[in-house]
Amino acid sequence: MAKANVVIGSIFFLLALLMFAVALDFPRPQVSGLSPRVFPQFVAVCTMIFSAMLIVKNVRLLAGKDTVVQEKKKPDSQFAVRFGVFSAAGILYVLLIDKIGYLIATPILIAATMLLFNEKRRYRVLLVSVLTTLILYMLFRMVFRVPLPRNPLW
Repeated sequence: MAKANVVIGSIFFLLALLMFAVALDFPRPQVSGLSPRVFPQFVAVCTMIFSAMLIVKNVRLLAGKDTVVQEKKKPDSQFAVRFGVFSAAGILYVLLIDKIGYLIATPILIAATMLLFNEKRRYRVLLVSVLTTLILYMLFRMVFRVPLPRNPLW
């Protein structure tokens, strides 16, 4: 598994490097504010950092400097069901976001995900789903100036 992780980490590092280079060609903003290249470059740098961490960790494992005891575990059927429901919820989210808008679809997806992964405290589900949606909305709409899908009734 360590060899595969080194290969995967290297591929992701190179893809992130390519993404960073492509973002350099994005246009400069005409007015003051963040450039369109900031977010993709941020994601690319984070991906490069995590890829490098994955590579270093697994090279150390291959060299025998680190030891990890790994148990072979089969994924249980409950995980498979949760994964299937989560995937279906993601597809449904993508299909509905243009029809009902970001501010309605996103907290529903976050709440459904939290409930799917057994969060029992309903107030926490409500609080996290609403606050996360609002924070992301403000970040993308007001800071990055990315138009998000709106409810057609508003």
